[in-house]
Amino acid sequence: SLVNQQLTCKECPQDHYCPRGLGAPIACPAGASAASGQAGAPEHCTCTAGYQRLAITNTCEQCPPGFFKAEPGDFPCSKCSAVRLDSSTNVSGATSQESCKCDEGFYRSSWDVDVYSCEACPTGGWCINETVHAGP
Repeated sequence: SLVNQQLTCKECPQDHYCPRGLGAPIACPAGASAASGQAGAPEHCTCTAGYQRLAITNTCEQCPPGFFKAEPGDFPCSKCSAVRLDSSTNVSGATSQESCKCDEGFYRSSWDVDVYSCEACPTGGWCINETVHAGP
């Protein structure tokens, strides 16, 4: 006798995509995530913080050095110098504005993260680790 098998559909788990007709969920690509039941293809996975979607490959890639992205989404990373002139990161995948440090030859005008700017090192002084030091 034939056994009557009933198929049950399950919600696609978080951080996975589930193509129609495929029995098993597939993990979202590196740097991407998805809410439960939201993704049917890899491009439906959203880029996480520190990653941006590349139009050419439709994949999520880490923000390059000098850029950051604090929120998930498929929008581009922000350039440090656009937020704070004369600042950059030396790492890929930065996830916060706090990752942007003053460039060499500049010092931090304040230690208040929301209001400081990067100022040029004064003549005769030297600047290292965002701090200005008096000349010899």
